[in-house]
Amino acid sequence: MITVLLIFFLACLLMLYNYESFGFTTAAIVSLVMYVYVFIGYMYRYRKGNLLCFEFFFSLSLLFCIFSFFINQNNDSFVAQLVYNSIGNDAYLVKGLFVSLLMYISLMMGFCLANGKAVYVGMNVEGSQSSEGNMFQFKKFMFLSNIVALCYTIIFILFIIIDLPFYINNRGAENDVETLWLGWLRFAQMLYTVLVILKSHYMNIQSLRSFYINNRYYCWTFVFLSVLLLLSGARHMFTTIALPMITLFSLLIYRVKNIYVFIGIAFFGFLFVIIRYARVGLLAEFDSDTSSFFNDFIPASLATPWLIEYADTYGYTYGTNYVLSILAIVPFLAGLVSQSGFMPALSSGKLFTISMYGEDFSSGLGTSMVGDVYYSFGLIGSILFFFLFGFFICKLYNSVVVKKNFSPYLLIIYSSLLSESLFFPRGIWTMFIRMSALVCIYYFLLSNLLVPNNSKFHKKVSGSPNDN
Repeated sequence: MITVLLIFFLACLLMLYNYESFGFTTAAIVSLVMYVYVFIGYMYRYRKGNLLCFEFFFSLSLLFCIFSFFINQNNDSFVAQLVYNSIGNDAYLVKGLFVSLLMYISLMMGFCLANGKAVYVGMNVEGSQSSEGNMFQFKKFMFLSNIVALCYTIIFILFIIIDLPFYINNRGAENDVETLWLGWLRFAQMLYTVLVILKSHYMNIQSLRSFYINNRYYCWTFVFLSVLLLLSGARHMFTTIALPMITLFSLLIYRVKNIYVFIGIAFFGFLFVIIRYARVGLLAEFDSDTSSFFNDFIPASLATPWLIEYADTYGYTYGTNYVLSILAIVPFLAGLVSQSGFMPALSSGKLFTISMYGEDFSSGLGTSMVGDVYYSFGLIGSILFFFLFGFFICKLYNSVVVKKNFSPYLLIIYSSLLSESLFFPRGIWTMFIRMSALVCIYYFLLSNLLVPNNSKFHKKVSGSPNDN
């Protein structure tokens, strides 16, 4: 696989060097064939036993983000035509395709080098053997999950009372705005999911039925919240809670068969398109042609060449556009820094939106991760970034799934990446940092304040988790 990637990488560099000599259709077909070959080849070699992982969701979403405009070039939507007409020349459409393909190949090279030998995760992960140490971990996760469940319930009630009417009245908040209590609910849901998965692992649960019996409250609240979010039209918020739960369950508790993965993708893909039209009151205009299914991705498809052209013309930001989003890890710090007079470069999403509609426009156009990184670091910096990004994520996966290092902090970080895996190609890579950092902090405080290792709670633990 590495050899193929190296050949494709060199070929893509050569095509990029001569991008002005390619027609858009030819470039799109060549890029699409290479992309699909790499995608399928990687999944078959490393993940065929269990498709649910970050690479799968990210690759699928990026595929549509790169090629949606090619698939439907005659789209007559106002947004598509506005962005297309703002691109200086069609050669940048070609360059956008080649740069996107090159970034994806770099990402996959990072994944492959981190994987090393083929990793087949097709069987359930064995549960921990009973011991005093493991029993303590089980009791600890059970205790903490009950505390988090209580906090989660309080936040859930406040969300229903205060925020849910807003979502219903605004058809799901057309731009997937994250309201106050929904933001807190996402944090609580993330930590609750990780603790339930860890508790189930130490109980040696290896079936859906047993998982449900031992986690009834979690399952029912998960389903209830999912239905509420889908009915209110908040697709992004739904995926941020659903993907970590389903993927961690499949990787660590009981494998979800690949056929069910494909059925689920087809079902929710169609459902998301229906929700998109319903929440803006245009369900009567929905049809089953390609424009209906790819409209969500066309702005991101066109944002890539737009941002590349902008960066080539005006220069790169060298990462200054990420300063405020990274500082947002500490509550209020980003606001204080921005009020101090510090003026970082605009984020790619804000730059893109302002350039299209002006200063006062608030839009869900989104942006493109490929274009965003290129706007920040240029071609060479982007290649290095995507390689390291893939290497890091795969090392995280191997540590948790293959080496069975069930550190709550590693699971929280991987869960945060999973929660945004479908939206990374349409956004910026820093979107997971604040979530993972804050949830790790909450877990650290809870676990050290409520269950210190030297407490009497630890000394009284004995027996087997399954005896309880």
